[in-house]
Amino acid sequence: MSWKKVIPLLQRVSLEPRPDNQLVKIFHIPAPLEIVGVGTDAVVVYHPQDRDTVFKVFAPNREQVWANEVEVYHKLGKSRWFPLLKDAYPGCLVLSYERGKTLYDCLIEGIPIPESVVEEVEEARRYARDRGLNPRDIHLKNVLLQDGHAKLLDVSEYLKSGDDGRWDHMVQAYRRFYPLFRGKRIPVALLEEIKRAYREWDGRSLPLTDWARRFLPAIFSDDPESN
Repeated sequence: MSWKKVIPLLQRVSLEPRPDNQLVKIFHIPAPLEIVGVGTDAVVVYHPQDRDTVFKVFAPNREQVWANEVEVYHKLGKSRWFPLLKDAYPGCLVLSYERGKTLYDCLIEGIPIPESVVEEVEEARRYARDRGLNPRDIHLKNVLLQDGHAKLLDVSEYLKSGDDGRWDHMVQAYRRFYPLFRGKRIPVALLEEIKRAYREWDGRSLPLTDWARRFLPAIFSDDPESN
């Protein structure tokens, strides 16, 4: 089906942004649309009659975020590392539906994350930089493991300046610690605890490897949820 036939349904999606970088609050998603993902600026939905397309519907007052993403996707063009922007209209992006497990889900489910995926993210970052972008805000929840390859999902901060260091820190932790627990399921509560602690870590009091090492006992605990 033509995605344009979905527009009347998309116009009935109701959501609002929330403070402190929380996920948007969803009031209504009309049937038969189904939610694929929820972010801090938008909700992603799809129509069951078009399994290759998703619609990213932005919350009110997120017009600049929408405009930024349109610009980024135009600069990225067609790439094996990023979703394809099929079309856009105010407040909504029409994107290719990218299936797979996020790296966050891989840790929860004990799915091994190959080194090649880390290397492909590095290639994707170079690709984006070559097109005048600044790939940042790359983390476990917006990198997919897709048929053994990497796919980067969220490009909303690629026009911002500065380096948040998140991906570089993840790579350090991956190469230093991940081989010790590759394939082991990590409880969601522990991952969320690590995420909260990371946000508080200032990078000056302790080197990253020393800071991260304190979580190893919890990873290797006998908690049955983590086995």
